Amino acid sequence: MNRRRIIGAMLVWMFVSGGCSSVLSPRPRPAEMNRRPKLIWSSKPEFQLGNRTLIGLFNDRNPRYPDDASLAVQGVPSGLDVSLAFDLFLIGTWDSTGELRDRWVLSLADGTVLVELQRFPNEYRDQEEKKPIGNAGKVQVRNRILDYWVVPQTVTIPSAWIQGNTVTLKMRGYLTGRGTEFWAVSEPKVVWTDGQIK
Repeated sequence: MNRRRIIGAMLVWMFVSGGCSSVLSPRPRPAEMNRRPKLIWSSKPEFQLGNRTLIGLFNDRNPRYPDDASLAVQGVPSGLDVSLAFDLFLIGTWDSTGELRDRWVLSLADGTVLVELQRFPNEYRDQEEKKPIGNAGKVQVRNRILDYWVVPQTVTIPSAWIQGNTVTLKMRGYLTGRGTEFWAVSEPKVVWTDGQIK
């Protein structure tokens, strides 16, 4: 009986010190998560705003500027989600209400909407739109001085929505002003996530 107890105690000790530790240890990060993404833009105009170089300007009503932009994120590891973070610059008099209300959409290539903005921070204290509220600054666009606001964006695309190792995103603003409304974005930061580590 004593021998059985000793053997049992040894087995319990081996389980706790060995096998159980692998169960309790954190889930390892896949080696693929260290892979750097490759970003390919369909259209990549550059716009200088202070010391920042933005991707823009865009305006779907003004033939001087591109309507939209598509971004292909290549090298996505199999089974991992893709998370993007970037700043959206809303330049000019974006409208949230009325017949002239605007819209900004981020979607997948198949049309699946990831982000749809219909309310914007571009507000003024006066009807002449000379006294902005909460703007980040002013910028010259051709012969106009326009106010701008910065709206940080973060989006995660589940691995189930990704075909192969590439996911393509489309950004577009649906604007009502030809020379008074524009948008631009900062270069996105891209990370892979495994559904556990966010």
